[in-house]
Amino acid sequence: MSESGRRPADGTGRLAVVIAVRSIHATLWVEAVARALMSTGFIDLSLAVLEAAPAAAARTSRKPPGRTWRAYRACDLLVGRLLCRGRPDPRAMADLGQLGRPVTAGLGGAADLVIDLSGGAARSILAGRSGPPVWWFDHDGHERWQNAVSGYAEVIQAMPATRCRLLGLAAGSVRPDVLRSGRMATHPLFLAENRTQLLWKSIPLLVQKVRELRDTGVVGLEPGDLPEPALVKAPVSADGSALCLLARHAARSVGFVVRRLLWRGQWYLLMQSDGKHDGLDGGRPDAGRRMTAFRPERTLVPQADRYWADPHLVPGGDGCCLLVEEYLYSTRRGRIAMLRLTEGGDVAEVRTVLELDCHLSYPAVFKHDGALFMVPESSELGRVDAYRCTSYPWRWEFEATLLAGVYACDSTVIEHGGLWWLFATVSEQPWLTPRDSLHIFFADDPLEGPWRAHPGNPVLCDAYGSRPAGRPFVVAGRLYRPSQDCSKGYGYGIRVKEVTTLTKTGYEERDVSLLEPHWCADAVATHTLTMGERSIIVDVMRWLPRVPLSSWVAHREVTVARRVPGQPRIVRRNPRQG
Repeated sequence: MSESGRRPADGTGRLAVVIAVRSIHATLWVEAVARALMSTGFIDLSLAVLEAAPAAAARTSRKPPGRTWRAYRACDLLVGRLLCRGRPDPRAMADLGQLGRPVTAGLGGAADLVIDLSGGAARSILAGRSGPPVWWFDHDGHERWQNAVSGYAEVIQAMPATRCRLLGLAAGSVRPDVLRSGRMATHPLFLAENRTQLLWKSIPLLVQKVRELRDTGVVGLEPGDLPEPALVKAPVSADGSALCLLARHAARSVGFVVRRLLWRGQWYLLMQSDGKHDGLDGGRPDAGRRMTAFRPERTLVPQADRYWADPHLVPGGDGCCLLVEEYLYSTRRGRIAMLRLTEGGDVAEVRTVLELDCHLSYPAVFKHDGALFMVPESSELGRVDAYRCTSYPWRWEFEATLLAGVYACDSTVIEHGGLWWLFATVSEQPWLTPRDSLHIFFADDPLEGPWRAHPGNPVLCDAYGSRPAGRPFVVAGRLYRPSQDCSKGYGYGIRVKEVTTLTKTGYEERDVSLLEPHWCADAVATHTLTMGERSIIVDVMRWLPRVPLSSWVAHREVTVARRVPGQPRIVRRNPRQG
């Protein structure tokens, strides 16, 4: 436990929290932090307006921005605002006085915690003195947008993740502790969008630690320490260095856009029969070691006007029934389809089993009291619903809403240790990318609930392995959780992790294997894994031209064995050949 978060035990269950700011007029992000703390219901919040922070306290350049950098940033902000609608305007300022909280000049009065959003002024005043602990972020969220660097440099350098840390300074101490850290997926194009995602995704980390402080009186520290991000300082002040870096980023951005204009991704399925779980258990738990046990024998490719993704084997189907997301390019909307496979692994029948007025995907399944249920992703509706299989395997009807008022993606329900658990990536706002914040909920009954949020939520904030990638499974008495590695793009690979601690108050896991899309020459991503007693199935993405020039261009890496009118292409091929 850390002294960075100790508070007096007064028995009231409430915290007196002070947010230190430079001015009563602050950015929208500062207002969002204040509103998030107020929404907890146990915080008595007040504002302290302090003098400007010392120059050494802020990790930003003191030199005026160069003309090249200013011009590029202005274009980035303009185009990003046009394409990424619904985001807050990073240039907008908010009047914190409208929050209706007490405002003081200086750090006066009793407080259990001070949150420094003043650019270091509060830390300068309280460092080495007795008083409440001080917490702050290291991503320059206190700075005005024009001077901020973090969130920009990661995009310019094509870094896979954008780091943030929540730091704490105990009373009488001069060396801060790392309370929480996160690695958010870096936006491939827009600097301003990446900065906005970084700021808003960091808010739940603060709320979780404040809740922990209130519940236990102390807060835990991150194991070890993260190295300082290798941020680029030069572009904000030197036109020469900015030109080279920005030219490279512009070239990557053009390539990114051109590929998506001329090509589209198609997900298809790879299958291994008589699946064995070798490589998941035993041996050294090296995060960099690939899961070599998977050797696909069959390739199932849908028609060119759609794709199949998020495969989930249906329990009790002897490996013959497979739920998938079937996405139609014409409607730009997914639906849930059932694939009935033959004993040889061919597709015998395909039917749509669930279609709504919203995008559906990731049809996770579970059994309860002898009945079969499906929990598809329907984050557009702001809830997590369960559907019962009323006529196996084709008919599914709405049964219950498990979670309401949440933007949850890839919800996965399992029973473990006498409780029901729901894993999902949850976004506090609908415009935040759901790739790096893993939340857990638990209940005594999956349908009756109530589902309670884990006190550590988000239990994991990491683009390298937060988002679920399939139903967790047990091998040799150990629980394994497939997760998506989004560090190189959405759904690049699958990290299999062993869950070592799963309780109402704690969660820990460790990397075991990394599954990368290296089976076929055209495979560029894989993001869902499902295991049955007799088979292992993953989905794989490839690029197809939107206007095929010839049939060999669209299907150069597969060999169609037979074509049945009205049915999808059934492909037999060893992906390791050719």
